[in-house]
Amino acid sequence: MSVFTIAYHSRNLVAQQSPDCAVEIRRLLEQARRRNARLGITGALMFNEGRFVQILEGDEAPVMKLLDDIKRDSRHCDVDVLPARIVPERCFAQWSMAFVGASPQAQSYYRDFSLRERLEWTQTTTDLLATLILDLIMMDGVVVARPTRR
Repeated sequence: MSVFTIAYHSRNLVAQQSPDCAVEIRRLLEQARRRNARLGITGALMFNEGRFVQILEGDEAPVMKLLDDIKRDSRHCDVDVLPARIVPERCFAQWSMAFVGASPQAQSYYRDFSLRERLEWTQTTTDLLATLILDLIMMDGVVVARPTRR
Protein backbone atom coordinates (compact mmCIF):
# COMPACT_ATOMS: atom_id res chain seq x y z
CA MET A 1 0.00 0.00 0.00
CA SER A 2 1.42 3.41 -0.94
CA VAL A 3 1.82 6.16 1.62
CA PHE A 4 2.05 9.97 1.59
CA THR A 5 5.33 11.34 2.94
CA ILE A 6 6.71 14.82 3.43
CA ALA A 7 9.81 16.24 5.07
CA TYR A 8 11.03 19.59 6.28
CA HIS A 9 14.06 21.08 7.93
CA SER A 10 14.17 24.18 10.10
CA ARG A 11 16.39 26.18 12.41
CA ASN A 12 15.68 25.14 15.98
CA LEU A 13 15.11 27.79 18.64
CA VAL A 14 14.67 25.46 21.62
CA ALA A 15 18.07 26.18 23.13
CA GLN A 16 17.38 29.92 22.96
CA GLN A 17 13.90 29.62 24.51
CA SER A 18 14.33 26.99 27.18
CA PRO A 19 16.85 26.80 30.02
CA ASP A 20 16.68 23.00 29.83
CA CYS A 21 16.73 22.00 26.18
CA ALA A 22 16.63 18.25 26.92
CA VAL A 23 13.44 18.59 28.95
CA GLU A 24 11.76 20.61 26.20
CA ILE A 25 12.76 18.08 23.52
CA ARG A 26 11.40 15.21 25.68
CA ARG A 27 8.13 17.12 26.08
CA LEU A 28 7.94 17.73 22.32
CA LEU A 29 8.56 14.02 21.62
CA GLU A 30 5.95 12.82 24.12
CA GLN A 31 3.34 15.11 22.57
CA ALA A 32 4.30 14.07 19.02
CA ARG A 33 4.23 10.36 19.80
CA ARG A 34 0.76 10.53 21.37
CA ARG A 35 -0.68 12.68 18.59
CA ASN A 36 0.94 10.70 15.77
CA ALA A 37 -0.21 7.36 17.16
CA ARG A 38 -3.76 8.72 17.39
CA LEU A 39 -3.62 10.01 13.78
CA GLY A 40 -1.89 6.97 12.25
CA ILE A 41 1.19 9.03 11.41
CA THR A 42 4.71 7.64 11.62
CA GLY A 43 8.03 9.39 11.15
CA ALA A 44 11.28 10.59 12.57
CA LEU A 45 12.73 13.75 14.06
CA MET A 46 16.39 14.68 14.01
CA PHE A 47 17.69 17.37 16.36
CA ASN A 48 21.29 18.17 15.50
CA GLU A 49 23.61 21.03 14.60
CA GLY A 50 20.99 23.63 15.48
CA ARG A 51 18.43 22.14 13.12
CA PHE A 52 15.30 20.07 13.18
CA VAL A 53 14.71 17.58 10.37
CA GLN A 54 11.42 15.73 10.37
CA ILE A 55 9.84 13.20 8.05
CA LEU A 56 6.12 12.46 8.36
CA GLU A 57 4.27 9.50 6.82
CA GLY A 58 0.59 8.63 6.67
CA ASP A 59 -2.66 9.62 5.02
CA GLU A 60 -2.31 12.94 3.24
CA ALA A 61 -5.01 14.97 5.04
CA PRO A 62 -3.83 14.35 8.63
CA VAL A 63 -0.16 14.69 7.66
CA MET A 64 -0.78 18.05 5.95
CA LYS A 65 -2.87 19.30 8.90
CA LEU A 66 -0.07 18.30 11.26
CA LEU A 67 2.52 19.98 9.03
CA ASP A 68 0.50 23.21 9.12
CA ASP A 69 0.53 23.05 12.93
CA ILE A 70 4.27 22.30 12.96
CA LYS A 71 5.05 25.27 10.71
CA ARG A 72 3.40 27.59 13.27
CA ASP A 73 5.34 26.15 16.23
CA SER A 74 7.49 28.81 17.91
CA ARG A 75 10.25 26.33 18.78
CA HIS A 76 11.72 26.71 15.30
CA CYS A 77 11.91 29.08 12.33
CA ASP A 78 13.01 29.11 8.69
CA VAL A 79 10.91 26.04 7.93
CA ASP A 80 11.71 24.63 4.48
CA VAL A 81 9.21 21.99 3.35
CA LEU A 82 10.44 19.57 0.72
CA PRO A 83 8.16 18.29 -2.06
CA ALA A 84 5.62 15.72 -0.88
CA ARG A 85 5.75 12.25 -2.38
CA ILE A 86 3.81 9.03 -2.57
CA VAL A 87 6.06 6.09 -1.74
CA PRO A 88 5.44 2.32 -1.80
CA GLU A 89 5.83 1.89 1.97
CA ARG A 90 6.70 3.69 5.18
CA CYS A 91 10.37 4.13 6.09
CA PHE A 92 9.57 4.62 9.78
CA ALA A 93 6.62 2.24 10.20
CA GLN A 94 7.89 1.06 13.59
CA TRP A 95 7.79 4.50 15.18
CA SER A 96 5.11 7.05 15.88
CA MET A 97 8.12 9.37 16.12
CA ALA A 98 11.68 8.07 16.07
CA PHE A 99 14.18 10.54 17.48
CA VAL A 100 17.83 11.04 16.68
CA GLY A 101 19.48 13.52 19.01
CA ALA A 102 22.66 15.49 19.27
CA SER A 103 24.88 12.88 20.93
CA PRO A 104 28.61 13.12 20.19
CA GLN A 105 28.33 9.98 18.00
CA ALA A 106 25.40 11.45 16.06
CA GLN A 107 27.18 14.78 15.59
CA SER A 108 30.31 13.04 14.31
CA TYR A 109 28.33 10.86 11.90
CA TYR A 110 26.26 13.86 10.79
CA ARG A 111 29.43 15.83 9.92
CA ASP A 112 30.93 12.87 8.02
CA PHE A 113 27.65 12.22 6.17
CA SER A 114 27.30 15.92 5.30
CA LEU A 115 30.76 16.01 3.76
CA ARG A 116 30.45 12.66 1.99
CA GLU A 117 26.99 13.39 0.55
CA ARG A 118 27.63 17.13 0.09
CA LEU A 119 24.54 17.88 2.14
CA GLU A 120 23.27 21.36 1.32
CA TRP A 121 20.12 22.37 3.18
CA THR A 122 18.90 24.41 0.23
CA GLN A 123 19.20 21.45 -2.14
CA THR A 124 18.45 18.40 -0.03
CA THR A 125 15.93 15.66 -0.75
CA THR A 126 13.62 13.58 1.40
CA ASP A 127 15.52 10.43 0.37
CA LEU A 128 18.83 11.89 1.54
CA LEU A 129 17.34 12.99 4.88
CA ALA A 130 15.70 9.58 5.38
CA THR A 131 19.04 7.88 4.69
CA LEU A 132 20.78 10.09 7.24
CA ILE A 133 18.14 9.49 9.92
CA LEU A 134 17.96 5.72 9.30
CA ASP A 135 21.76 5.50 9.47
CA LEU A 136 21.70 7.30 12.82
CA ILE A 137 18.91 5.05 14.09
CA MET A 138 21.06 2.01 13.30
CA MET A 139 23.94 3.33 15.40
CA ASP A 140 23.91 1.89 18.91
CA GLY A 141 23.10 4.32 21.68
CA VAL A 142 22.15 7.18 19.37
CA VAL A 143 18.44 6.88 18.92
CA VAL A 144 15.77 7.39 21.51
CA ALA A 145 12.80 5.84 19.78
CA ARG A 146 9.80 3.84 20.84
CA PRO A 147 8.00 1.49 18.50
CA THR A 148 4.54 2.53 17.43
CA ARG A 149 1.79 0.90 19.46
CA ARG A 150 -0.91 -0.40 17.15
